[in-house]
Amino acid sequence: MIGRYSQSAGRTAKWREDVHLDEGGRQELSGRKRKVSVYPITGRQLGFLSVPHRFCEECEQTIRLVRRVAADMEGSVEVEVRPWLRYVFDALRRGGWHAPVVVVDGRLFSQGVVPDETALRTALEQGAPAGDEGDC
Repeated sequence: MIGRYSQSAGRTAKWREDVHLDEGGRQELSGRKRKVSVYPITGRQLGFLSVPHRFCEECEQTIRLVRRVAADMEGSVEVEVRPWLRYVFDALRRGGWHAPVVVVDGRLFSQGVVPDETALRTALEQGAPAGDEGDC
């Protein structure tokens, strides 16, 4: 086990002992659920605004794909769907400019396209997001 010194904005620094490195040097998180956030532009956005699903077919496909992969991971992955307009600054802060945005453990995984299922499964199993797959 390798500890990491982490400091969040507005919080005091602390030592994290839940970080492991596997044989390939990739980060492996032990004892924690992986968190996947999807930021779609469709559906109910701001209390009074609802965007039709036909506006972005990729958004609904991405949500279904992420939920299916999470279900296959037997409870080790938590899926959160956050409306793009309501959480736009959160998505932009993580580098997601084009919906649907997929964020794995706070790091951008893909944007603007339906992510590759194999790449998503690999990223969730190995503990490190593969990176931005979308076209800008």
